[in-house]
Amino acid sequence: MAHPNQKYSNQIPSNTQLKTALSLIAAEFARDPLRSSTLSKIMREAFGESDASGAWNWRMAYDMMQAAAVQALLNDVDGSNPLGAANPIAMRLLTETWRSEQQIRLQQFSTPLPYAALAVRAAAIRTGEIVLQPSAGTGSLAGFAKRAHPSTISPTPLA
Repeated sequence: MAHPNQKYSNQIPSNTQLKTALSLIAAEFARDPLRSSTLSKIMREAFGESDASGAWNWRMAYDMMQAAAVQALLNDVDGSNPLGAANPIAMRLLTETWRSEQQIRLQQFSTPLPYAALAVRAAAIRTGEIVLQPSAGTGSLAGFAKRAHPSTISPTPLA
């Protein structure tokens, strides 16, 4: 799928832009359920332009929303009930209504937070085991595994 604005087709967002968007999204859904208009406003603020300009797109916005949700899970001090933590956060997130042709073709879909919590519970991770995130997703499975056993996540592939 071609980028809507060739001016930004090869531009990689800066760390500052990404951190700004991440913190604003996290702050917003900590207060209120996230709305499309609010997410769009946050992304415009972080990137300085609208999605129509090509500075960002809705796939990026949804990924930032998911990353903020995982960050909220990791910052939750009461790690005793992962599913109990997942549901309130998931209820404040948007339904992802935009998928690129490539995502559909490759069947790339974010794991909903409650399903990620259940998958980690079903995995019955034990102390000393190593957990690898199965894809280049937004990290919800790894986030719940880290909550269950903080030293089990491997940041690099094992040879």
